[in-house]
Amino acid sequence: MSAQAERVARALDPDPEARWAGVTVLRPVEDGRPDPGGTMRRWARDMDERENALAVLRQGWPYIATAQDETTHYCLLAEPIPPPFSSGLRLYRRAHSCL
Repeated sequence: MSAQAERVARALDPDPEARWAGVTVLRPVEDGRPDPGGTMRRWARDMDERENALAVLRQGWPYIATAQDETTHYCLLAEPIPPPFSSGLRLYRRAHSCL
């Protein structure tokens, strides 16, 4: 999930030194404006939040990392894999849609 967050961050907020991204294409994010690329990049590099995501998944719940700007919501969703069939009943909470 962190690799996907980095990929999304690079697509939304590429390195200004990237060959394909000329100076005329990129502009700095103004203070107070949404920065989904920066948000995804910070999430991917925040070890405490990654540990939190693992704890949520271990408890059997889905985990969603989101970022948004004025027009778009970006979501990364991880869902736990159900354990092999057992005789006990296990209930899962339904995740809210990102759309």
